[in-house]
Amino acid sequence: MTYRKKIARLADVCKIQTGYTARGALKPVLSGGVKAMQLRDVQDGVVFDASNLPSYELNGAIDRYWVGPGDVLFRSRGEKNAAIAVAGTSGAAIAVLPLLILRPNHNVIEAQYLAWFINQAPSQKYFDSCARGTGIRMISRPCLEDLEIVVPDLGVQRRVVEVDRLARREGELQMLLVEKRAALSSAVLLSQIKYA
Repeated sequence: MTYRKKIARLADVCKIQTGYTARGALKPVLSGGVKAMQLRDVQDGVVFDASNLPSYELNGAIDRYWVGPGDVLFRSRGEKNAAIAVAGTSGAAIAVLPLLILRPNHNVIEAQYLAWFINQAPSQKYFDSCARGTGIRMISRPCLEDLEIVVPDLGVQRRVVEVDRLARREGELQMLLVEKRAALSSAVLLSQIKYA
């Protein structure tokens, strides 16, 4: 398979923005407030759905921190510096630091492809080379901006994302099959010893 590709700095294919700076711990509110996502809300995966997030009372100007479908969230702190695309069915929410908001140029790069590429071993190795902090690992914005991204045509990007989705689904089904076989084996063995 041949295709046109280019190498670009991350900062050249998307806008990078810090999340909302919270002054102290955020406490959920039952009524009013706005949905907000924190580092703990963003786990490994390919797509993130913000529709079930709790609401918080946030102060100050928050408009620039809204994240919605087509955006990518980057975990700038922690053991693994992963990225995750926001789902197309997801509601909007405010991203809170240390999450960084990546707003891809959709004429050049797909959000899910961008998240996938950031999560691959070469990108993670690059982050290892520029990570800071002894207690908590941190990736600076300049480090993130300089990450080199392979940018094939949009069609190729979509195929990469689809093949990755199918491979993940295959892995899930294989794990389910192993669990079902183990449960069946246990049930058969228990029935045998019960009546022995």
